[in-house]
Amino acid sequence: MDPILREILNGYRETALDMAHELWLFLADLEMTTDEHLHRARLVAEAFVAEVQKYEEKKQMAKEMWDTPPLPAPHAYKMPVLVEGKEAA
Repeated sequence: MDPILREILNGYRETALDMAHELWLFLADLEMTTDEHLHRARLVAEAFVAEVQKYEEKKQMAKEMWDTPPLPAPHAYKMPVLVEGKEAA
């Protein structure tokens, strides 16, 4: 896989893991169960799900790009040769 693409995907993964950790901290603090805590936990959970979906989409795009065969190099194309104004066979 392309190293730049791998870095992008790892960045999405790290962001999602950071958000999951933040969600865990909110949920671990349930002894102070207030509407605000629950609202914040819900927002973090929704953002986490959105980040995971973005990560999965990027991963799928990377897989599709990786599975697509490259175009042949320009020098691989056979160019017609002209001989005295006519195309050579």
